Amino acid sequence: MLALLVALALSAEPSGKVPQTLAVPGFSYANLDAKSADVFVDYFTQQLALKAKVRVTSRAEVMAILGNERQRELLTCQEGSECFAELSNALGTEGLITGSLAKLGSSFVVNVKIMWTRSAAPVAIYSKRVPSEDALLAFLDESAADFARLAASEPAPPGATASSGVVASPEPAPSTSGGAWRAPLFAGAGLAVAS
Repeated sequence: MLALLVALALSAEPSGKVPQTLAVPGFSYANLDAKSADVFVDYFTQQLALKAKVRVTSRAEVMAILGNERQRELLTCQEGSECFAELSNALGTEGLITGSLAKLGSSFVVNVKIMWTRSAAPVAIYSKRVPSEDALLAFLDESAADFARLAASEPAPPGATASSGVVASPEPAPSTSGGAWRAPLFAGAGLAVAS
């Protein structure tokens, strides 16, 4: 089983914490029918809206706003491209939720990325392999709760499973010296600091 990976990156966006308005333009699925997989994505976004108190525009709402063809065009955005800003303007959101969900044998692999739309900088990344649908739902709950703590700038409570590792950094400023920018690492409850 893959180890639980939770990476959080804070970027220098206007709110200073996390996007307060998010959109889910689509996830990719493997070995799952779209209707079944959409249930898990919808569950996560509803938990995120309830726990983090953010507004989430669902995939169905995105389709209604943009239409199928325009949605497909905008979903081919490359990181750092201007189409993230265009998508943000069209949807009236500060952030996007993207990811993938796959059924591999009897287990599931889920990857969720929450990012700023203007810069495409990641805010949070959740990834895990789980043995069952119940475990998948539990992980999605934990991830939504973790994002809610991030939104409220609260530390993870002792024993919280979704906060095993935290990477936080501001969005890198453009370098004039040509040197590499390195994000400092820090950890949630009980984890060592690395730099």
